[in-house]
Amino acid sequence: MSRNTLSGPFLPLPRWVLPYLVKDEVSLAVALYLLQYMDAKTQRLTTSYQHIAEQMQRSRRSVIRSVNKLEEIGLLERTHRNKGGRSMTNQYYINFNNPETVTHQSPLETVTRVSLRGDTGVTTGGDTGVTQTRENKKNKKGPTKVDRRLL
Repeated sequence: MSRNTLSGPFLPLPRWVLPYLVKDEVSLAVALYLLQYMDAKTQRLTTSYQHIAEQMQRSRRSVIRSVNKLEEIGLLERTHRNKGGRSMTNQYYINFNNPETVTHQSPLETVTRVSLRGDTGVTTGGDTGVTQTRENKKNKKGPTKVDRRLL
């Protein structure tokens, strides 16, 4: 099987993913297995649930649940493929950019994310439980609701 994978001894697991997978070893392992098959130039890969399940010695259903979780948190973007009306293995795009790190600039409101453990180098600490702070130029507000997935 010929594949264009990353060369070198390390797999580039995005740091922002770790808080989501801290208590889910199966999803973390699935993410690492998927990274092995990623094309370094396109950040895309194609592999089957069954192949990953065999490699990990887990059930196919466990792999499907983990892939769904990785897609839900934003690490994976799935493309369903068909040929002649028959399903083929899905194609995945690995998103290294944290989809939750968005700064909106508007005249009335600025939204900034507080990073976890200072992974952007801008903030320090970061384990205050606050995941988003909104500042309104007319009326300063405190932190908004905490994303329970990060607790």
